[in-house]
Amino acid sequence: GEETQRQKGQVEKIIRQGNHLVLFPEGTRSRDPHKKIEERKFKTGAAQWAIATRDLNTVIVPIYMQGTEQIMPAGSSLPRFRGKQDKQKFSVTIAIGKPLNIAQQVPANFENLHHKEQYTIIKQVTAQIKAFMQAQEEFSLRGTTAVEPY
Repeated sequence: GEETQRQKGQVEKIIRQGNHLVLFPEGTRSRDPHKKIEERKFKTGAAQWAIATRDLNTVIVPIYMQGTEQIMPAGSSLPRFRGKQDKQKFSVTIAIGKPLNIAQQVPANFENLHHKEQYTIIKQVTAQIKAFMQAQEEFSLRGTTAVEPY
């Protein structure tokens, strides 16, 4: 509705002012961090805003983070760096993917396409983000600490 349009306008303004924007693909921190990424529903906001600002050559940089659920579980407002007995330290693994150049993937006449065609493109961009996350998750489940190039 009207509130959603206002929020979209604010986000686009943030991007057009040259700022970076961090979005969680699920819309928030995962409520079920033990659920595999392939089973999770990713939101399309990152793709939509990147497409809306593609004239700025907006890129999406996918970032995979593992271990954040211990440091800052969904619903908490303050991080914690140790377990309850203060013996276990928490750590986070981060993998940064290759930037996705949106302007190269979206036709110039995107705004003139039928809504169904637009949504197909938006879902394709979102699927690329999810594919990176899945690849990193699979790699991390193998128990290695090195980062696998994507």
